[in-house]
Parts: sequence; structure tokens; C-alpha cells
Amino acid sequence: MLDDFFGYSEGEGTQQRYEQIELAVQKHTVEVVTSDFQRVLDQLKITLNRCGKTLGQLLFGEQTPRAPRYFQVVFLALHKLIAVQNQEVVDQDKLVKLMDGSGKQISVSEGGRWGANDRANAVNAAAGVYGDAFGPSKGYDPARVRWITQMENILTQSYTEQGAYDFKQGFLRLDGKNAIDDDSFDKMLKTLVGIANIRKGVRGYVLVGVADTLADAQRVTKLYGVSPTPFERFLITGIEHEAMALGKSLDDLFKDLTARIKASALSEPLRDYVARNVKSVRYYDKTIFVLETHAQAEPSNFGGAFFVRHGNQLAEVPAAQYGDLFKRFLTGM
Repeated sequence: MLDDFFGYSEGEGTQQRYEQIELAVQKHTVEVVTSDFQRVLDQLKITLNRCGKTLGQLLFGEQTPRAPRYFQVVFLALHKLIAVQNQEVVDQDKLVKLMDGSGKQISVSEGGRWGANDRANAVNAAAGVYGDAFGPSKGYDPARVRWITQMENILTQSYTEQGAYDFKQGFLRLDGKNAIDDDSFDKMLKTLVGIANIRKGVRGYVLVGVADTLADAQRVTKLYGVSPTPFERFLITGIEHEAMALGKSLDDLFKDLTARIKASALSEPLRDYVARNVKSVRYYDKTIFVLETHAQAEPSNFGGAFFVRHGNQLAEVPAAQYGDLFKRFLTGM
């Protein structure tokens, strides 16, 4: 299974598992996944240090079975409480007491008979037991903090670095028919090409779910009843309403987006970079999709056409200027 998740095996099922875990990591971002893992592991260390026992001794007493599956259950139960439900331990001694001897109530099968449903039931049961020592977190959700700050930095920097940023209210046409605007989507990808072609080393973003005109925000409000979240001149509309209008979940919409990028006319290696680095982030109560682009070793194109951004304007590079474009990447100027 580990080979499957890392893409080292062959077969349709393997590819689906690999894509599933890749999409999950992309959606949450590597930084947030790492932070959540560390927070959970830190709490487990704090608990074991407080009682002066190993995990096996705490769960079972002196007769400890050799079963890493018990660690999985305990870790995932704490992860559910800390990372998923955004809670924190309010009584460390109570958590020790609740965990003491709890291994005897954890149902774990030996060999290959431990399926996903059995594991999920064991995790939920353990989280229910340990949950009495937890309460609402007084701190911020790290993912939310990171992207509130990151979003506001991007929006602020866009004033002085217009060429590297672009904003779209969403993927749907604003005519009330709830249809994907294919021309607008292609223009987003062309914009990513244009940003990547500004010069060597440039990184930029297209944020979907951010209206940069009052008219667009008002139209979204009229069609979908969305109350935009303002920041300076921007109005963050999010994309939840689009997923709902399409009869999809946000996860489904995210998968559709990455699939569209992978099947697009973006040139390689930019297409792979954009597909791997698209993010689904939260800004307070809104979800925004972030499409990231980065200058490659040589100019990128869309369907064989080269584009470049001048300020907030996208322009196709005429064939006569291809030499200058490629020279810019060779010299780094």
C-alpha cells in the first residue's frame, strides 16, 4: 500500500490511490499537513512525559503487545480532536487518566484483516473517550492563520507587482446559467503563462474566488446570495456557491480543476507545476482556489502561443519577438 501511495506500483487502483493522497496533500498544503502532524506528535509526547510511561505501558500496563496499529488508532484519534476539530487539551492529567488502560478497549485485528472501516471505528471510539479532556482551541487554526496572512500579503503586493497577480470571481459565467466559462478558464491559464514569462525566477498567482470589481461582487450576491468579505479594494466571494450550483462538493470541484489543468494546452513543465501546486485555502469563512505559477527554465506557452504580462494586461508575444523572449531567460534579465 505504501508503494501505491508513493506511485511505485502499476495498475488503475494504484494510480487512483496515488492521485487521492496527492490531491489531499495539495488541498491542505504540505506546510499545514506537517504542522498538524507535529502538533499531534508533540501532544502525545507531552502526555507520555507527564505520566512517565511508554505508550504501550500507558495503554496496557506492563504487558504490552507489539502492535503498531494501536499507535495508529491513538495518533489518529488525537489528530481528529486537535487538527480536524481544532480542539486542545484543557486538562493534561485527565487525558492521562482517560488513556490509562484504554488499549484494552481498542479493537485491533491481526494480520491483513484490519480494514479501513474497522480502523475508522476504532479511531472514532478512542476520540470519543479522550475527548472529555479537550475543549475548543483558544489559539488560531494554523491553516487559517497562514492563509489569512498569506492572502492579505498577496492582495497587498498586487498593488505594486500587478504583473505577477490576477484575480477571478469564479469559474462560472455570471449569466445565471451555472455553466463553466471555458474562455475565462483558458485565459486564467494563459495568464499563468504570461506571469511565468515575465522573467527568470518570477513566481505569481491567480486567485479564484476574489472579485476585484464591485460590479462582479454585486452580481455574485444577486445570483447566489453571497455576502463578500472585504479587504481593501478586493471583495472575497469564495467559490462555495459555485460548487453548490454545480451540484458538487468542494473536493469534487478541486479534483475537476486539477484534471482540467492536466488536460490543458499548457506547455510542460509548467503544466505539471501548476497542477501540483494548486491549493484550496480558507480566508475566514470563504474558500479560495489558488493557482500558482513559476518561471521555468525556458519560456512557457499555451497551445503553442507565448504570452507575457505587462502590468495587469496579458499580451501574446508575436513571432518576431520570440528571440528576445528566449534571450531574456538565457541572460536572466
